[in-house]
Amino acid sequence: MRIFDQLYEASFRGVPFLIDSTASVSTSGGRKTVTHEYPNSPNRLTEDLGFLPKTFTVTGIVPDNGNYIENRDNILNALDQKGIGQFVHPFLGTRDVVSTTYTLNETPSRLGFATISMTFETQQGQLNPLGDEVTQSGVAEDQKDTNNSVKCDLLSKFDVAASSIETYNATKDKVLAISKQFDVAQKKVVNRVNQIQGQVLTTTQNIANEINACLEALGAIPQQITDSRDQVLSALAGNIQNFTDNVNTIIQAPENLVNGIQTLFDELQVVAVNTVDQFRILADFFDFGDDDVEFSETTTDLKQRADNLDSLNDNIQINSLAAAFTTAVQINFKNENELNEVQDILETQFQKIIDKPISVNTRVLLTELRNTAILFLNEQALTVAKIIDINTSLIPSNVLAYRFYGDTTRAEEIIDLNNIFSPAFIQGDIQILSE
Repeated sequence: MRIFDQLYEASFRGVPFLIDSTASVSTSGGRKTVTHEYPNSPNRLTEDLGFLPKTFTVTGIVPDNGNYIENRDNILNALDQKGIGQFVHPFLGTRDVVSTTYTLNETPSRLGFATISMTFETQQGQLNPLGDEVTQSGVAEDQKDTNNSVKCDLLSKFDVAASSIETYNATKDKVLAISKQFDVAQKKVVNRVNQIQGQVLTTTQNIANEINACLEALGAIPQQITDSRDQVLSALAGNIQNFTDNVNTIIQAPENLVNGIQTLFDELQVVAVNTVDQFRILADFFDFGDDDVEFSETTTDLKQRADNLDSLNDNIQINSLAAAFTTAVQINFKNENELNEVQDILETQFQKIIDKPISVNTRVLLTELRNTAILFLNEQALTVAKIIDINTSLIPSNVLAYRFYGDTTRAEEIIDLNNIFSPAFIQGDIQILSE
């Protein structure tokens, strides 16, 4: 058999080279795993992270048809390019791959002859890793753009000047409902602050040298910041009351109405004890107006009534979602379950709103905000602690913590994660966090 009968043509990014049919192809794959080793313990846990896409190494021959140097350089340039390229192989078929490493072997005694060992990793699609520009402040800027757009949407649709008394009253009742919703949220913040202050007081009465640790764990804050929060809480309560007392004046000035709503959202976020509480409070607004009774828009007045109510509902729901995206990227998640729960809540609300007949500009800006926040949260998911299931015989919680973490103080972490009510001894199926 002649040597030429053993050669087949292959290519990468459209650049051809030859494959020797007798040369081997090395392929690797399997599962993505992380092995967790624990100090002072024979235990080992292997965490499965899913399917590992195949990696393969092939040896190509630089064709010499009178243009060896040009052919060689074209292959090297294709391999040096970043991103996904199409690889065509006579036996492996056509695949989307990323070039990782290569080795060029040229034989001086055989002018015009060279082999290249090339390693490729299969890729399902183009990934968009977190760039330097995707930051918490970048998400906040996207939120402002979304807020401004939904504000313009309301101003373009809202009107009570020429409406009937029925439409006027329905609109007024909706603004009062907004005021009531903020009042409920404000009272939740007050209760939360009082709860934390009570916990701190109890701690200070017990062991003085644990005060600082307790304050940090509870999310408590220095006195001057507490005073500042009390001032903003007072201002928030006053603005909410102003909505109620001056509803007739407010609904006749749509600019003041939308600015007032935005002020309430801004103040509500400032007074929240921490970012987790802040997110929960904002999520309470997600279903505002969902239980409204639908009616037929058979007249111009009824159409205006629907526009007023819908624009107010959309304003509350979109503003709260936009603020929740900004809050979510500021949360210090303890484990993957917490992060996944927040992402699911955000995505469910986003899909609900995006199906509504909102303006094109708001739709685009809200989608950009959501995509930016997702990129940021996905990057956090790479490093946040993973939850691992184990089974243990009856054992004290502090001993279990030492066995897996080498730290008895992390027993409280295991107790909280598993909602254990009798922490002295635990057994059975238990969840722990990866390092």
